[in-house]
Amino acid sequence: MWRSFKPDETYSVWSAVSHDGGFTFSKPLQVSQAPSPARQSIEYRGNNWDGDDLSSIAVDNDYVHIVWADGRAGFLGAWYARVPLTSY
Repeated sequence: MWRSFKPDETYSVWSAVSHDGGFTFSKPLQVSQAPSPARQSIEYRGNNWDGDDLSSIAVDNDYVHIVWADGRAGFLGAWYARVPLTSY
């Protein structure tokens, strides 16, 4: 999973998976449904302002679980997505 930034510093979250141990990867899938606003326009709350300590990914037999920092709520908060492996 990764964040993709636009020139205006808004960003979206994407992911891809490998079904063969890392030799090839699926087509990238956009996880976030809307871009997060640029960080300078978000109210400051919490300790993760300068870094990206909140991004995380875990995979089980059926789903990819993704967590990231996003400011669509007007402050930097944690967002979660559960994506079926069959989507990749």
